[in-house]
Amino acid sequence: RAFAIAIGISTIRVAGGVFDIALTPAGYRSQEIFVLSLWSGWLLTLGAAELWIRYTRPRSRSQAMPARAA
Repeated sequence: RAFAIAIGISTIRVAGGVFDIALTPAGYRSQEIFVLSLWSGWLLTLGAAELWIRYTRPRSRSQAMPARAA
């Protein structure tokens, strides 16, 4: 999660470029685009990191499916 926060700045820059191209003709101000790119960049990065953590970590014994009774 800390690594995702650290590389989130690159996602913010990409999102900022996309939002700048898409929203400047619509009349949005640069402050609004900055805030939107900040939140969306970090949320996308942290969401991807959380999915990665959940699907790549082995399950603990307590979370594993119970064995069938014979």
